[in-house]
Amino acid sequence: ADTVYVVQSAGRLFRALYEMTLAKNWASVARHCLSWSKMVSHRIWETQSPLRQFLSTSSKQLPPDAIARLEKVDMPFERLYDLNSAELGEMIRLPKLGRTMHRYLHSIPKCEVNVQVYPITRHILKLDVEITADFLWDRRFHRGAGETFQLWVEDCDSEYILHHEKVVVKEHHCADASGNPGQDIVLSVTVPITDSPLPPQYFLRLLSDTWLHSETVLPISFKKLILPAKFLPCTELLDLQRLPFNSLDRREYAQMF
Repeated sequence: ADTVYVVQSAGRLFRALYEMTLAKNWASVARHCLSWSKMVSHRIWETQSPLRQFLSTSSKQLPPDAIARLEKVDMPFERLYDLNSAELGEMIRLPKLGRTMHRYLHSIPKCEVNVQVYPITRHILKLDVEITADFLWDRRFHRGAGETFQLWVEDCDSEYILHHEKVVVKEHHCADASGNPGQDIVLSVTVPITDSPLPPQYFLRLLSDTWLHSETVLPISFKKLILPAKFLPCTELLDLQRLPFNSLDRREYAQMF
């Protein structure tokens, strides 16, 4: 009972700190608070294998010993996505678990992001964001209402959040069992920008609200960005002869003046 109380209280505290720092647009602090909240919720460290998030619901199919063997392999976790089921089984010396581990590995929510940049003015940019779900939907682990992600646009130093919103990835956004691609999520975002000096880049970050190691970071380079030319706030008044109201040829128009 004490452990449950500590876990629930610590999770709520870190979630509250995350909401506070997100409201202040502190990118680095908010990211760390969200990570701690997820670590407390899953009772694992961020340095451990993300596959441990499945142990609470799938301990019979994914033994802890197999995950411990995978953690001893000196290879970044992102490189595991390039291996097939046979290679995963050989790596942990449990060939029979290769296919199971491959399925669980690709069930961790992960998304690909593409961005198109359109300058509206010299101080406002429009970002067309296209999000593609790149994981297998499994109703045993993924919520029926959808997996919630946080979409952030950060400054060039990743210290301040210029824009943030929630993105919900549902089952129809993921590829089905036959391999048919799901429906992409398309968003339009406007962010401020300074032209003196022009920042070298922004960062677009998409991170899961509940899953560890479920994060995508995309740098948005402004190296070839062309901003609109500077215009005067209003056009100069030309020295022309005024026309009479009768030149409008319609009485209702003339009554407006």
